[in-house]
Amino acid sequence: MTGLVNSWCGFHGNLEETWLGDTYPTSFYDHFEPRVRDAFCQITEWTQQDLAKIEQALIKHGVTVRRPTIDNIDNFLDTDGRLMRPPISPRDNTLVLGDHLYQLGMKYSRDPWQTALDDYAASGSQVTVQAEGPWACLSPPCLVRFGRDIFVDWIYHQHVWGMVTEPLVELAKNFRVHVSMFDGHSDCVFCPLEQGLLLSTEYKSNYSKTYPDWEIYWLNNNPVRSRIVRTTTGGFYQWHVPGDTVKTREFADHIEKFAQDWVGNASETIFDVNLLKVNDNTIFSVGEDQELFEFLAKKGYNVEVFDFRCKTFWDSGMHCLTNDIRRSGGCPDFFPNKGSPGLDWLQDD
Repeated sequence: MTGLVNSWCGFHGNLEETWLGDTYPTSFYDHFEPRVRDAFCQITEWTQQDLAKIEQALIKHGVTVRRPTIDNIDNFLDTDGRLMRPPISPRDNTLVLGDHLYQLGMKYSRDPWQTALDDYAASGSQVTVQAEGPWACLSPPCLVRFGRDIFVDWIYHQHVWGMVTEPLVELAKNFRVHVSMFDGHSDCVFCPLEQGLLLSTEYKSNYSKTYPDWEIYWLNNNPVRSRIVRTTTGGFYQWHVPGDTVKTREFADHIEKFAQDWVGNASETIFDVNLLKVNDNTIFSVGEDQELFEFLAKKGYNVEVFDFRCKTFWDSGMHCLTNDIRRSGGCPDFFPNKGSPGLDWLQDD
């Protein structure tokens, strides 16, 4: 491996380099009316403080951390002159397959990760950027990397399936690509932790075809509804942050009218499974599942828990906030019996 990009799955080898998202500086909100501006500023302060602690911990473990460049508000406005969602969740647009990095569907006028992309290309790694077209229809969080195998969610992609098949056919020249069913971002449904071990919510009930004979740890063995992070409001406002500063009707109305895609729907998200494996002994989490942590301790893992106070506002857990760029080790083959590269339907539940 000569280039800086080298990551085949999210749990094989030690994490050596990662992206960590960020939010806008408070000056980007100066033009809003006071209550809206103050709420955004408070969220910015908490977010940046908490991300700084995560960054420091990653560096302590020997991980190179890359952050986006956010220096000009004009680069982050849509065609209507409104601020787009900041690059808080690099996992949403960036896919790394071996030494090839795909930057997909990024709508900013200048990519906040451009410096990193240039460095990777200069190092000999392959970098593909596609803001529109077939590749841009592929959602990285709805694709799970298992070395020589890739599992792609059909349900999330069904409305653009005619476009998505083009990149899948291309990937199937070098990978075993399996069309699966997990109905959304996989990292809020399950978490492969090591060969033969999977953590899962009850959003998905059957892994007999995808990962046969693997041990499945079911979070609490409770229905999904009991695992949901509850919010303090109803209707559209499925997010919550601490304190009174942001609990204003003006701010909620602004989010509903102009920034719905900033917040997602955290009432559906189970942060306890949205984990980042740093090395063979360390896992990072913004969840709080003590039963899970005790189970992981028995497996030899230490879970470092971070207080990401605005996780339900950004609808982002530890896995979403980061993106593996380089891990030690080569390309594992966890399912050698699956044969040669190709494209198939698993038709799982």
